[in-house]
Order: sequence, then C-alpha cells, then structure tokens
Amino acid sequence: MVFLVTLVLIVVGVSPSAGAPTAYVVNLADGVSVIETGTNTVVTTVTAGTGPQAVAITPDGRFAYVVNLTSNDVSVINTATNTVAATVAVGFGPFGVAITPNGAFAYVTAFGDRCANGGVWVISTATNAVVATVPLAGCTTGVAIAPDGALAYVANNSSSTVSVIETATNHLVLAVPVGSSPQGVAITPDGAFAYVTHSALSGTSANSVSVIETATNTVVATVSVGAVPVGVVVTPNGAFAYVTNSNANTVSMIETATNTVVATLDVGVGPLGIAVTPDGAFAYVTNSNSDSVSVIDTALKTVVTTVPVEVGAGPRGIAIANLDTTPPETSIESGPAEGSLTNSPQAAFTFSGTDDRTPATALGFNCSLDGAAFVACVNPQTYTGLADGQHAFMVRAVDAAGNVDPTPATRTWTVDTTPPDTSLLSGPAEGSVTASVQATFTFAGTDDQTVSSSLTFICILDEVTSAVCASPQTYVGLTEGRHAFTVAAIDAAGNTDSTPATRTWTVDTTPPALSVAATPSALWPPNHQLIEVTVAVSATDNVGVASVVLSKVECSELGQAACPADVIQGADIGTLDTQIFLRSERTGGSERTYTLTYLATDLAGNTVTATATVVVGRLP
Repeated sequence: MVFLVTLVLIVVGVSPSAGAPTAYVVNLADGVSVIETGTNTVVTTVTAGTGPQAVAITPDGRFAYVVNLTSNDVSVINTATNTVAATVAVGFGPFGVAITPNGAFAYVTAFGDRCANGGVWVISTATNAVVATVPLAGCTTGVAIAPDGALAYVANNSSSTVSVIETATNHLVLAVPVGSSPQGVAITPDGAFAYVTHSALSGTSANSVSVIETATNTVVATVSVGAVPVGVVVTPNGAFAYVTNSNANTVSMIETATNTVVATLDVGVGPLGIAVTPDGAFAYVTNSNSDSVSVIDTALKTVVTTVPVEVGAGPRGIAIANLDTTPPETSIESGPAEGSLTNSPQAAFTFSGTDDRTPATALGFNCSLDGAAFVACVNPQTYTGLADGQHAFMVRAVDAAGNVDPTPATRTWTVDTTPPDTSLLSGPAEGSVTASVQATFTFAGTDDQTVSSSLTFICILDEVTSAVCASPQTYVGLTEGRHAFTVAAIDAAGNTDSTPATRTWTVDTTPPALSVAATPSALWPPNHQLIEVTVAVSATDNVGVASVVLSKVECSELGQAACPADVIQGADIGTLDTQIFLRSERTGGSERTYTLTYLATDLAGNTVTATATVVVGRLP
C-alpha cells in the first residue's frame, strides 16, 4: 500500500484588498514552506513537528493545522505571525486532517501501530485539546468534511472502505465499501458526492477514483486516472476534480458532471498534494521527489510556471489560506423603531449578522448604548431603567477572524414618560346650568416631546362613555341632570394626561313654578280714585330661580278700544314690583279688568309667566 495524502481547504468570498492567497506546504524535512501565490515565492519556513504529512486551514484563514506523522502530534500555526501557537498530541501515525466548515473542530486521522488502534482524533480549535476519539480499523488516511459539517468521510486504506462519521455525536454511521487502498477524499461543494482516490499499485482498483453518492452512500461511478492516484481536490464551483497521480507524474482533470477525464497535465516528479485557489483559477501541486510545486492554470489546463517553486525536501500536503479581512454586516431585526417615541424605560433589541465565511450562528456581537464603549453582547439585548430623552443603540457583528463591522447597525429613539397637559378652551362653564340638551367642547394639549397638533385625545362623558375624540367634541340628546365631561391628551409615546381637564354642568329643561295673587282683586266703587294693589308672588324651581319680574300690566274694558292712559300708575316693568296703583273707574256700564303679568326665569334660562287680575265691577 502507498501512504500519501493531502488535505485542501478552499476559502471563498475574499475581497480584493485581502491580497493574494498563501499556500502552506508541509515537507518531510520538518518544515512548512509558506508561498505567496501572487508572486509564487517562498516568504518563510515554519518549523513544525517531525515528519509533517498533511495540512488544513481554518475557514477564517487564521490557523493552519499540520499533522506530524513521526512525532504523533499536530502543530497549530498562527498564519498572522507564521509561528507555532500550540502542539496537540494525537494517536500513532497521524496522517490526514480536515477542518469543519464552522472552524470549530479539526478531524485528524491516524492509522495506528501497524494499522491497529487507529481512528480519528477530534480537536477543539477553541482550546486545541482533543475532545473526542473515534476508533477505526484499516489504516485511516484521508478525511473530508461535508459542506454542512454534519458528516466526516474517512478513507480506510487497508480495509477498502470509507467510514462515515456523524460529527454531532462523533459516532460511526456506516462504512461504505469502495475499491482497494482508498487514500484521498474530497467532497463537492454541494455535498452530493465524495471523490476517493485509490493508491493501490495493482488490482482492479488501481489507478482509479471512486465516486460516492452521499445521499445513498454508495459508489455510483469509477473514473480511471493515472498511476497511483493520491491527492484529490474539487474546484470551488464543483465543476472539476483534480487528482495527483504520484507514479505517473501527472494530474488528471475530471469533469464532475460526466465523471470523465478531460485533461491530463504533466507536473513534477511524485505529485502528492494538491490545492486550488479560492477563485478556482489555479491549482498548486506538490512534487515530492523534485522538491517543487507546480502551478496549473485551470482555464488553460497547463502548468504556467516554467521554474518550479522550490520548497523543502519531500513536499507532501498543501493547503491554501486566505486571511479573512472582510468584515461582516449587521442588521437590527426588532426593537424601538428608528426615531420613535416610547413611554417604556426598557428596550429590547434583536439583531443578526452575515459574513462571507463565518456562519451566522457563529458570529459574535458588540453592543453600545448612548455612545458608551462597545462590549460583548448576545441576541437579544435588553436595557432597563432608561432615562427620559433620546437614546442610541449600536450593534456590530464580529466574525471568526476577528473582523468587526465598521458600520454598526444603529437605532435611535426617545424615551418619554412625561404625560401631556390638557386644557378645556370652551364649553358649558364649570358648575353652570343650561337648558340646552347639547354641549360642545373645544380643547387642546401641550407636551414636552409631541407637538400639539400630533396629540390625540380621549373623552369621557359622565364617567361612563369613553372614546377617542377630537376637538370640538359635541354631545346631543343630553338628559336632565348633572353631567361631567373629561378629556385627556395622549402623546406620541402613549403617555396619558394623569390630571385630565374636567367640566361639570347641569341640564335643566323644566321651567320654574310661578303663582301670583293681587289684593284687592276687585275695586269698588268706581270713583275714579287710584287704589294701591299689592301682588303676592311665589316662584320655585328644581335648580333655582334666577329672577321674577313684572313683565306687563294691561287694562281692558268691554266695548272700549283702550283704557285711558292714566289708569295705571307706579308699575315698574322689568322689576319685581308688587305694589301698583290702579284707577277704580270704568266707562259706561261695562267691567274693567286689569291684568298683571309676572315672568319667572330659572338658572337654566327656562321661563314661565303667571297673571293676576283686578276687576272694576259694574253697577248692580
């Protein structure tokens, strides 16, 4: 069997300002060569463990995990400084490595001592500690993680199977039978297919690649390639799979739609590892026996470097990192509306973020209230005890690479717990009495935040009927009795005047009771004398008598057009005159009648009249 493997991490969605990607090449000479792909030059070499074999890079490009075959450990390289940040011990014979799409875990294969006690070691990238071990038999080599992170596919070189591991539980789901000596594994971006190389030197599986349909976990195609295929990678668009043929010194280009080889490209001696740039434009191939890296233009299907890029002795695995310098975007989903008024001293906000690499569920957030320093926060974020006045909330997402949204999502609003004031401008006067069964009120309000024209009002009549109202407010068909009108202004924040304007008045449509009696009621003899007549006046009312006045004194005599002008004297019309002088006389033989009319008015303005008569009789 042949133990050669490479792992590739393809990073997409990189902004032009991020610069050219960086290739990390592991060499048996215990070093990791760092190649700047923009110039295809080695910019530094990082010393790792003993016998580096494979490398994978976290989705944010911040760390490279290097598997060291001889020292049985993993070197964690900080790509910003290109120094080893941690060393993690794993099982015997570590060989392959893959990082979950969320960057949380590194899955490291180890084939064990003589293919015994091997399996997968799961490293938490947060702590760089082994958190789980999945025992597997059969010399585990290559490993790849499905794009959704749910499953890991592990090649078992000596058992001719590919193990499928559920990453949530790190339990073995099943083993998929494939050809002999499976070694490298790569999964299409849509997660539909896994491409597995077979490094067998002979037999029916020699020089081939098995295609596993992940929905059924069965081999649906076998593709013939060059001698001893080892490394495999799928382009970011999923259109092609590239396979290194270590004994043929070639790379096979497989069209995934048809699973046919569409090109065979000559590279250096002993090609093993292969990785593709994030844009899919170039493939980088490590040549283990010529100590070089060949650069393939994927569009031209040709090697474009005339002089191989020199690296350390025996280059093996390769991965391409592109530091994530693109910040996430932040959105506020709910909370007080922009520019709104509220009477609540509490505000709760929900928010979310998007990023080109970090899953939305893995983003962190920083929050700031009213210009204070940003602090870490979680969704939802609630503030209590807010003072009256304007407030400003800002939230910014932070991706796994530490990039912070430079344009935080903001929301400004105003807390207003001060109620408005209400004034009655017109209507029945307080405590008044009216005969009208209709009442019209005009009113207005003032507030510290809401302009008067934007205030709303609620009206209450007789402490029973309440409704939203507007000035003027008219009530009709009012019953007799006392009435109370209340109006309260409501501001835009929802505060209601706690001391509303009130007005009480009484409706009275019943006139007063009035009685009058004249003494004497008859004058005799008709001797032409002025006789003083006294009138007794009595007026009562349910709400009160406002006035009683003598409204008129009339004289009438049968058969006469009018009485003489001097027959009534001392009558003070318009006053409560109860002493009047009447002349005791008549013309001819007919009676003369004096009629005294009094007018009573109550407090509501209701009126009533009553009369008393004084007669000058006829001769017997």
